[in-house]
Amino acid sequence: MAELQIRDMVEVPKVKTVIQMSDINDPELQDFLTDSFLVTDEVKHIFKVFFNNIVEDSGKGYFLVGNFGSGKSHLLSVISLLLSNKESWSPIIEQES
Repeated sequence: MAELQIRDMVEVPKVKTVIQMSDINDPELQDFLTDSFLVTDEVKHIFKVFFNNIVEDSGKGYFLVGNFGSGKSHLLSVISLLLSNKESWSPIIEQES
């Protein structure tokens, strides 16, 4: 009997370790950006505040602060896609199910 290896038991998805805002212009990366984005309670709060403020008729400014590699660019790219491409909402909404 052949030995079972870790790669036989675990699927490791493709990972893009560096997200750049320009990635939203690449049709192949658009799905990846939203499909790979994890909506946490903190992200839910950010979405709620941000999208509620957008519907108001006054200017707002935001500071996004986080450690290197914490997902700031990924968050910004997903928000940009959500604002510009209604199909991008699907993977985000599916996480609520």
